[in-house]
Amino acid sequence: MCGIGGLVYTRGTPPCGQNVLDRMAAALQHRGPDGAHFARFPHADLIHTRLSIIDIAGGDQPLSAGSGTLIANGEIYNDPEIRTEIGPDHFKTGSDCESPLRLWERHGADFPRHLRGMYAIALYDSAQDELLLCRDPFGIKPLYFTEFDGGVAFASEPAVLLAAGLRRARSRPPRGMNCCNFSSPPDGRRFSKASPVSCRVRHSASCRAVFWTASGFPPSPPGRTPATP
Repeated sequence: MCGIGGLVYTRGTPPCGQNVLDRMAAALQHRGPDGAHFARFPHADLIHTRLSIIDIAGGDQPLSAGSGTLIANGEIYNDPEIRTEIGPDHFKTGSDCESPLRLWERHGADFPRHLRGMYAIALYDSAQDELLLCRDPFGIKPLYFTEFDGGVAFASEPAVLLAAGLRRARSRPPRGMNCCNFSSPPDGRRFSKASPVSCRVRHSASCRAVFWTASGFPPSPPGRTPATP
């Protein structure tokens, strides 16, 4: 078990202070007691707290390749097959969570189609200012997100989103999601539990999520093509 979290900011919103990320990491610490790591970008932030199981020495996250940076919680069952197909020379670690990153290099946002396992994954593409969130088809690993005044925040647990202390958004959560309305926040904040599919959040004026369907994501912005390994 590990913990993941992060934020994507609307256009014109400055990144939050490190103290916000530290509060989120502290709230995730029980999920990943072996270390916390961050990746900061002009328009997004990623957090990972690790419970070291596979590749203890070299498997710290975030993991990066090209413009993509990934954080994950879970286990990729077909990691050996993916490594054989892509070629072991393309991998830098022994972590099974590197496989989704290498699949993204080949298949872009359709990489979850090629995974078997239980997982919650966040992958930020800095070239497109785009965050991809995905869960395994059975929704085993938890993943929540919420809109706030300045963007979208996500985490493995709702308590992490509360710990961030973000101002709640005026808009409602995206349609079609399993919205979990918690009675404890006095201001009525709402959190959405991500469905066991994928969604794409783009850095824009609104930071709205676009959801995956059986036919895949809508086309990427012009200029984005999957990288060749």
